[in-house]
Amino acid sequence: MLPARSALRLKFSNIIFDVIPSSHQFVLSSVAFSFAIRHRLGLNVGFGHDFNRTITDLFAKSKVFDLLLHNAIRDALVIAASLGGADFVCPEPNQLWIDPATRAVVVPDLAGRREGKTYGIDVHAHSATSTSAHSLTDRIAYADTIKRNGKGTVEAYHRAQAACEAAEAAARADNHPQLVARARAMRRACNQAHHGGYEIAAAAAGDTFLPAGFSEYAGYSDSARKTLKYIMHPGDSLARDEPGERFDGGVAASWATRSHRMFTAHSVAVSATRAVYRAASRETRRTKTPSSPPSAKYPHKYSAHSTRSATLRTARMSDRVV
Repeated sequence: MLPARSALRLKFSNIIFDVIPSSHQFVLSSVAFSFAIRHRLGLNVGFGHDFNRTITDLFAKSKVFDLLLHNAIRDALVIAASLGGADFVCPEPNQLWIDPATRAVVVPDLAGRREGKTYGIDVHAHSATSTSAHSLTDRIAYADTIKRNGKGTVEAYHRAQAACEAAEAAARADNHPQLVARARAMRRACNQAHHGGYEIAAAAAGDTFLPAGFSEYAGYSDSARKTLKYIMHPGDSLARDEPGERFDGGVAASWATRSHRMFTAHSVAVSATRAVYRAASRETRRTKTPSSPPSAKYPHKYSAHSTRSATLRTARMSDRVV
């Protein structure tokens, strides 16, 4: 059963099957490639503790997928932008923009400069299925709006900040564990109370901000496709017989990645596939704490006092008796 056909219809969602392993940048292991096939067919994980759980369901429930997929796409776009003729490309620049309302630092996922103009891109990835009644396209569009315009109000931020400072002062005075935990919770609430958005900070500096939404299959939404013109090599816009400098991918490129656009699409697809497989391996093979107590001699081994282990030890000792 295909879990979400709308996610598979996004641009470049299935381009991973067109990748030619011409270099390490485009090489996938056999298990990662077969996992990509199972992922798009809506099959189960097939290994680990979550053997019978569908991959899409595991993606929707785990934050590890979001983090690894986000970082993989970001890093691939940074490499693509640097190969596209940008003057400079910087991942997560922390001295680029300032929120004019709160004077807080605004950090996009990557920033680049080309032809005297600076742009910033912030990547966000979404699962194909969700408990929300909204479609994937609507969820990506809503996230794009939040990235641009922010959320909350400055008044709510100031109130949350005052409450956070009072909680932190009480925690420093008493140093009680519950007060320390409450102060940390108040700090998290303060950070989430208000976000001015990237667009106003970019406009204050005279720059351009671009959100980029992707699906769990590394499919490009409308906002992600709009960022390509800021990353692509100028040679991609030349006609077939038009003179000019064209993109050269070097030894990593093949006939399928002669243009910088396809080189970027293939790079993002491979990086995202590796990240999703790595996240599934990490999530489904996490340590399960059994009910048996830990061993006194080997405290890191929870199976030392299990019934099966005791039986095996007894059998081994019986074999040693002469």
